[in-house]
Amino acid sequence: MSQWTEWQLQKFQILFEKYAKKKRDRDNNEYKRFIMEKSLIDITKKLGPEISSEQIKELIYQYDSNCQGYLDFEDFCVFIGDYLLTLNEARQKAIEYYEQMMKKQDAIDEKNEKNEKNEENEENEDNEDNEDNEDTGDNEDTGDNEDNGDNRDSGDNEDNENNKVNKDNEDNVNNEDNINNENNENNENNEVNADNEENEDFSEEDEEEIALFFERFPSLDDYLNALCLYNHDDILVDDVEKDEDLVVNDPNILKRKIQVRIYSAINIEQFFRIKYRENLGIEYSSLDPFVKVTLAGESKETTVLIGSTKPLWNQDLIFSILVPPGEIQDIQTWVESQSFYFELFDYNSHGVVSHTELLASGSIPLSQILYNTKKTMMISLLMNTSMDIFETHKPVYLEILIEDLTSEKWSWQK
Repeated sequence: MSQWTEWQLQKFQILFEKYAKKKRDRDNNEYKRFIMEKSLIDITKKLGPEISSEQIKELIYQYDSNCQGYLDFEDFCVFIGDYLLTLNEARQKAIEYYEQMMKKQDAIDEKNEKNEKNEENEENEDNEDNEDNEDTGDNEDTGDNEDNGDNRDSGDNEDNENNKVNKDNEDNVNNEDNINNENNENNENNEVNADNEENEDFSEEDEEEIALFFERFPSLDDYLNALCLYNHDDILVDDVEKDEDLVVNDPNILKRKIQVRIYSAINIEQFFRIKYRENLGIEYSSLDPFVKVTLAGESKETTVLIGSTKPLWNQDLIFSILVPPGEIQDIQTWVESQSFYFELFDYNSHGVVSHTELLASGSIPLSQILYNTKKTMMISLLMNTSMDIFETHKPVYLEILIEDLTSEKWSWQK
């Protein structure tokens, strides 16, 4: 159970002792404490949504490593770790959903405000149009009277021509004003139509559903409590003293995706071996190298390059690890205890029989990768101690690039 911190194990131990029942162990005929079906129902009911008896039986069958029908402490630690991580992911999704509903409610409120403003603007425009029509009627009557008086008093052709020119100018000005007014009205209509298009997504049924949602769940806590997605740090074990501000259990931070790119190996030609190749015969200075990388119990290998004393892989190996949740100090301790292990092998195959020979090995601390930016590096590999000291005389290097691809950056450095 090295993947768990001391603080987590203490928390799991208290929970186990509280709910475990004594039962005779089938292997050594002694009484030991186990988590039974009813106890697991009580634990899951305390931590999250209620689980049916059939589902509990399936969980026990899945996590019971000894096939006894109940969970010992080690099985319980594996189960409770997976279960809490699942609940935390569900809690995070519920928070995101509530935030989406809040955004929809804000959009509806904004739409209603725009509609009210549009209605007020339309009323104001109607009032202005009515006033303009009254003013226009008065101006026309006045203009007709002035034109009649001028015709009677003036008989000069020049005055009549001037009147015609002035009248044409006035008509042109009026036409320009009308065109401007029409353009303004079209622009306003386009803006109103654009606003309506933005808010077309919400029907009356949608608005009623959203309004009903917030009547039932006025706050985020109300929604999470209704789904039984509680804050487990508060309720898991009341007897363990802890500072909640130092506890980290966010899966977005603890799940790390790390890419290891293996470029090449340098100075491995000194390890040359005599190889027999089918249909080719004997090669007196050859190697079939590959690299094995291990992190937190997970191992991955590059392809084998047949007959290459200067190998170029340019191959990516992806590692997905889960840092155990807990206090920041415990997380730092776990990270400091993990390393990338690199092993350079020579692959040998003779018909149906094959084996590998370790040539050299090296390591890099995981913390060095999480706390630093990506960069190409050269790892100095140590020779296999079983080799003759006269067999090698040059240092061996592995050219690699390691990058943390997780979107949430690591930020807890000692």
